[in-house]
Amino acid sequence: MKLRSSRNAITSIHDGNGNRLQDPHFREKKCISFLTKLMGTTAEQLPCPYIELIRKGPCLTNKQKCSLIAPMTEQ
Repeated sequence: MKLRSSRNAITSIHDGNGNRLQDPHFREKKCISFLTKLMGTTAEQLPCPYIELIRKGPCLTNKQKCSLIAPMTEQ
């Protein structure tokens, strides 16, 4: 079990300048920074959609729905 846990640990990373970071604090900050840039940040509040406007809007036909899940072709 110890061998497996040692393989699953991140002991160092390299930053954008090629510097090797071994300090756990800096590794954590760089990982969080990278993932935040990758995924974005969370919003404090998400606006609720106006459901009546959505219901009155255009809808897909059955043919259009089926085309969205159709297998990919070379064409």
